Amino acid sequence: MTFKWILSKPRAPVPGYRVLLIEDNPLKLEYLEDDLRHMGHQVLSSPHGEDAIRLTPLLDPDVVITDIVMPDIDMLEVMAELHRIRPRIKVIAVSGNPYLLTLAATRGADRVLSKPFDGRALDVLIRSAMQ
Repeated sequence: MTFKWILSKPRAPVPGYRVLLIEDNPLKLEYLEDDLRHMGHQVLSSPHGEDAIRLTPLLDPDVVITDIVMPDIDMLEVMAELHRIRPRIKVIAVSGNPYLLTLAATRGADRVLSKPFDGRALDVLIRSAMQ
């Protein structure tokens, strides 16, 4: 009996996307940044909602991930503005409030994600939004 070993090339890493992450909780922000970078994404983050509008034209991210409840700005309005300035941009809205997630879905979010979640769930949502 003869055995044949088939050696395959290692899989290339899945290409990532340019992600702008908006989260006002510093611990969550750091955790999500690390997870997303580990998954191959280029991540720029900010704890300020107003940065989403200011940084999007400069950085041209593929995806903006934002908490809906932010202390400095109405993120539902920001999502509509992001689509106005960059029609192809994908917006993922995050909240622990089901009502706000439903509202976000009707006001410009391409995807919504309920808290709590982990980085893998976010990665799956990013990749599905970009398809």
